[in-house]
Amino acid sequence: MLDGASWQDLVPGRLQDLLRATCSDRVRVFNFGVVSSCTEQMCALIWTRLLDLDPDVLIVLSGGTDAFLPLTFDPRPGYPYNAFLIEYLYAHYFSETNDRSWQSGLDYDGVIDGAFDLLRQSRQRVDYGSPDWEASVARSYEASLRKFVRLARAVDIPVFYALEPIVVRKRSLEPAEASLASPGTLAYLTRLYDRFEAALTDLRVRSLPGNLHLIDASRVLTDVGPGLFTNVVHYDGAGRATVSQFLADNVFDAVRRCSDGGRRGDATAWFRSVFRRPLLRTAR
Repeated sequence: MLDGASWQDLVPGRLQDLLRATCSDRVRVFNFGVVSSCTEQMCALIWTRLLDLDPDVLIVLSGGTDAFLPLTFDPRPGYPYNAFLIEYLYAHYFSETNDRSWQSGLDYDGVIDGAFDLLRQSRQRVDYGSPDWEASVARSYEASLRKFVRLARAVDIPVFYALEPIVVRKRSLEPAEASLASPGTLAYLTRLYDRFEAALTDLRVRSLPGNLHLIDASRVLTDVGPGLFTNVVHYDGAGRATVSQFLADNVFDAVRRCSDGGRRGDATAWFRSVFRRPLLRTAR
């Protein structure tokens, strides 16, 4: 359950139902999303774990956390949002040279104070909030995108990457949506998404692997269908339905273009042939 929604109501569950109805009843969609993960972490997860599961298609949706989390948590671009906390715990409690670690005990307030003091130091080191810092956040995202190009070259399956919807890309906000973040935060997110879209556009004009599909889904809840944002990157049931249909259409259209003659029946046959083979189980 997520925000009271069942699997069938979330994007992966809806996507599975759409692809099963259109393509093959053997389609299975697995959700490997990690809460608050950035694009760099997603790349690492794919390389180190998911490819061992022998997927037939990879779909990645990201971008919002790459912009939002450096502003609110660990300011170092490409780092996990809670990296500062993990670093503090290891440096304080697992250091053989820190006598205070065994003297202080596991005092909750002390841990929080120490961790956020480290966060303040990190923000000073990266010049948090400056134009140069914003540019470094965008460069980190661009570097992660380039990793997806390398990933697609290394595998023989379709790889779909989509820049995810975000509240600042909706043309007309409802009052509840307009109050999801401060005006300064919304302006920051707008600037970062301008950079992210430019990076995506720049990659599209380059020589990309034929199995890689770069998609700008940031305006889907304006240009494609309805949806109400519940925070800067999450949306209600209507929004999940819109995003799911958008992704399903892109997957099916890409396969149809690669099929003989671009006919719908050929794409359906491709899906059925792929999902007729046994699923590979990898022991871990």
